[in-house]
Amino acid sequence: MATGRQGSGGAGDDGGHRPLDLVVPHHRARLRGRDDEIARAMAELRGAHGRSVLVVGEAGSGKTALLGQLVHDLAVDTEVLTVRGSVAIAGSDYASLGLLVSELSEADLTHPFLVVDGLTRLLRDRANGRPVVIGVDNADSIDARSVVVLNELCARGVVRLILCTAEAELLDPVLQQLVYSGGLQQIDLPPLSLADASLLLADELGSALSRMASFTIWEAAAGNPRYLQMMRMSLLAEDRLVLRDGIWVLRDLTGKGERSRRRTLERLHGMREEHRRVVDILACVRELPLPLLLDLAGHEVLDELLTLRLLLVDQRRAPAVRLRHPGLGDLVRAEMPLLRRRALHAEVLAVVGTRPLPVATRAGLIEWAVDAREPVAPEDVLAAAEYALQALDPARAAHLVESFPRAPDDVHAVVITIDVFCASGEFRRAERELARWEQLGLPVTDAEFVALAIAEQAVYRNLPDGYERAGAALIAARVRADGDEGLLSRIVTAEVELAAHQGHYADIVGTHLPDGVEASLPTAGTVLSADCITRLGWMAEALAHVGRTTDALRLIAATGAAFPLDGVSPMARFAFTEHEFFIRMVAVDFLHSRQLVAQGMEETDRPPGPIVLLVGLWEGLIDSFTGRHEQALESLRPVIAQLAVDGRASVLPVALGAAAYNSAQVGQAEEAAAFLARLDAYRGNPEWLVRRYAEYFRAASRLVLEEDRAAATAALLEQSHLEEERGLLQLAFDLALTAIVTGDGMAVQTTRRLAERVQGPAAAMARDLAASMESGDPVGLIAVGETAEGLELDAVVVAVAERVLQIEPLGAAHRRAARGLLQRAQQRTATPASASRRLEALTVMEQELAVAVADGASNEELGRRLHLSRRTVEWHLTNIYEKLPVTGRGELAALVDRARSAS
Repeated sequence: MATGRQGSGGAGDDGGHRPLDLVVPHHRARLRGRDDEIARAMAELRGAHGRSVLVVGEAGSGKTALLGQLVHDLAVDTEVLTVRGSVAIAGSDYASLGLLVSELSEADLTHPFLVVDGLTRLLRDRANGRPVVIGVDNADSIDARSVVVLNELCARGVVRLILCTAEAELLDPVLQQLVYSGGLQQIDLPPLSLADASLLLADELGSALSRMASFTIWEAAAGNPRYLQMMRMSLLAEDRLVLRDGIWVLRDLTGKGERSRRRTLERLHGMREEHRRVVDILACVRELPLPLLLDLAGHEVLDELLTLRLLLVDQRRAPAVRLRHPGLGDLVRAEMPLLRRRALHAEVLAVVGTRPLPVATRAGLIEWAVDAREPVAPEDVLAAAEYALQALDPARAAHLVESFPRAPDDVHAVVITIDVFCASGEFRRAERELARWEQLGLPVTDAEFVALAIAEQAVYRNLPDGYERAGAALIAARVRADGDEGLLSRIVTAEVELAAHQGHYADIVGTHLPDGVEASLPTAGTVLSADCITRLGWMAEALAHVGRTTDALRLIAATGAAFPLDGVSPMARFAFTEHEFFIRMVAVDFLHSRQLVAQGMEETDRPPGPIVLLVGLWEGLIDSFTGRHEQALESLRPVIAQLAVDGRASVLPVALGAAAYNSAQVGQAEEAAAFLARLDAYRGNPEWLVRRYAEYFRAASRLVLEEDRAAATAALLEQSHLEEERGLLQLAFDLALTAIVTGDGMAVQTTRRLAERVQGPAAAMARDLAASMESGDPVGLIAVGETAEGLELDAVVVAVAERVLQIEPLGAAHRRAARGLLQRAQQRTATPASASRRLEALTVMEQELAVAVADGASNEELGRRLHLSRRTVEWHLTNIYEKLPVTGRGELAALVDRARSAS
């Protein structure tokens, strides 16, 4: 799917360059995450029957920042004034109007309506026919006389208001009447989304953050902009947020300094008993729904704790309350006596009764019970541990499974412990747990023996040289199962997982789907077990690897339709989503691939979980195959930095290989070489698919870098031949398709042959591409480019268009068509950085002309400004259009504007 192509960008005609940021002016950065609210407010304020606006948001939600953005945007064609309420001056007449009333005479101040008359004259003179808007920050603290004046000015149509307050009910009754009468459009400020919070944090820190760092800060701050800043500063002070390879990443450190700890303890010990009780409860359960906490503590206590800034109300889901600082909860739990922990737990359970609880609260109660040494069912511990893994807190998950009370002969508990360690990537720790159990030498039933054997293969398949031991464990399990169909079904699933882990996908298809996919499709009304879902997911992925992507998608769709409403763990659902994502990527279905990523990030009932960390890799892969190389790097760099810090190297080789390929595509040869050098350290990765796709990207990177184009092409074809011998036709086809753009005759023949044996639209396109490459037919090549354009394979589009433009002689119509393909692909894949580089390829004169054209200058104006004739201007513009390439002034202006955003 990836294609080799030389990086763009070259020297200008005169060999000299002026830095683009000297030509392109810097534009003011806009307020992050409030585009919809700004648009609604502007529509109301500037409408034909313009209304005033009421902005409502909790403390720290960004009301003042939003007001500042509105003032900036309105100032172009509106007279804008701002005033601010304050409790300190709320008792003084007209104090909030400040300098405005200072320009009135003493006589005008004798009555509010005289003040209104005076301000009406003053504002109309100052506005000179333009509309007037007054922004009012802290509108709930405006003094009474100022409220009357502002209300009357609004009622007379002299001004429109922007009122900012935490709650509409806090406004003076006079202003509340404006709300109830419809004279104000209320705009509520929701918490920031994860994407917007990430951008805001990157702005403040001056560099991108890993997705895990962004998620952790966003989750702890509940999306509140002010609390985002507080969490950022706290993590920086604790040295948990660190800069690695130009990316801010989060590392796991325990506790603060001893001095800070003593200070916090002193504050806790001096706290009132009713306050300390709430703090202790939230420290243990971590999060409670607001109605439940109100039943436990009452309004007055909660209001006091909110005033003391100890609690945080999360409005993103049904209102939930937790401690503002996670470190405070850690400290409270560490010093809480066991008897108090148990007493509070019983008290909360009594209040909970039979109420339905959010997942976070249920997990917190289970963890609380474990810490209180209460009896807990292993299934409940697993559920709480899975929630901790989803919240990207593997240490918390490990603490749960290691700490909960269990009998020494509880095999089920041992298996759960091993499962959690494996899910969090701690395979050595899982191996030690397994070894401790084996040393006991306790008798086990057949079912327990099989469960332990399956857990053993899950551990050893992920350790170097552990494949034989993993296989031996499953062979022993088959002997012990002795014909038990239920146990054999579980063993078969484990065998499929083990085979997939070692890349034996053809064997999986040959063994489990010998007569086709029909027999394995779940029928209407079938309810699948979690074990069966896992097996079908791997079988579908195996079909994709052998080139049967259409069959794979049919199996995935039928399995998804038979999912039980409950009973399948979130981690198992995530694993199934991974299968579907990979299959759709292979099938060139990028639309649904992106939808899977978006759905995973939009979970509201629980943390998005592992997808938070891997979404950057997924997005990077999509962008790699669709030719959006700079966007791919923006996703992959943070993933690599965070995975390296966490020590989770399972998918790191793929991320490194993809990053090297994309760096090579954008002309960053040194960065590509650095990624490839780091990739060398992971050649022994135990997972076959990770190794193979890392090597695929390595070969593609070499092809782009052109260190030795013939050798790189030969390496790709050799690897393609090896995968074909293993029956992995899809990977063999991808490798050949990557090599075909070099024009190598063997690559063309190999691609044509493999395209006949794999399914999907990319195969049909490849057959046409091979035929056109052999004949050198520009018409056929352009048709292939148009097909690739429809499939979003912009990397193929660019490679094909560039090959057409190399054909000599080439007709004018064919040249226009090829350039059109190239221009559209570049527009779709353009980023501010790539736009800047393309403009830097122009001479200084051409850069000045391009910027002037973007600013709306005509050819005559350009000639006068630069002392050039009209024909010379036209000649320069023709050269600019040819170099970039663009088709006219509109596309040129769009390119310059995109480059400006990089400033």
